[in-house]
Amino acid sequence: MNNHKGYTYQKLNDGRVLAEMPTVGNMIFENEEEFKAYIDGYLITQKFFGKIEKELRNAVTKHPKFCDNFTEEKSEIIWQIREEYAKNRNAKMEPTADSILFEEIAEAFNAYQHGDKKQALKELAQVGAVVFRCMEFIQKEMEAGT
Repeated sequence: MNNHKGYTYQKLNDGRVLAEMPTVGNMIFENEEEFKAYIDGYLITQKFFGKIEKELRNAVTKHPKFCDNFTEEKSEIIWQIREEYAKNRNAKMEPTADSILFEEIAEAFNAYQHGDKKQALKELAQVGAVVFRCMEFIQKEMEAGT
């Protein structure tokens, strides 16, 4: 048996990984890297989800009506240009947390404005993932005293 951050797993003969997860039972992963990424992601979301949930409840209480429109019609070209700029910037330079976040936001709004709501939801989920990683980054800095 192997262990990653308190979660035990075993490597199967075909390279896949079998792990017993506390709330769902046995899970099979394609490889060890996929298992470790799953655990790392789970631990990050578990740590910060409560904070996000609290802020969402506060926001709903403070502003019960979110908005009437998702975007302005006039902004369609702006989101496309922002997405192209962000992708180009991140391809040429070392990405930073803010440049990754802006790229994901631009992709989401650009997809929405082009009628691809399924892709827009996927991109917004990626925005959420980036936010969790940003929170983890800042938390680690705080713990290190930097």
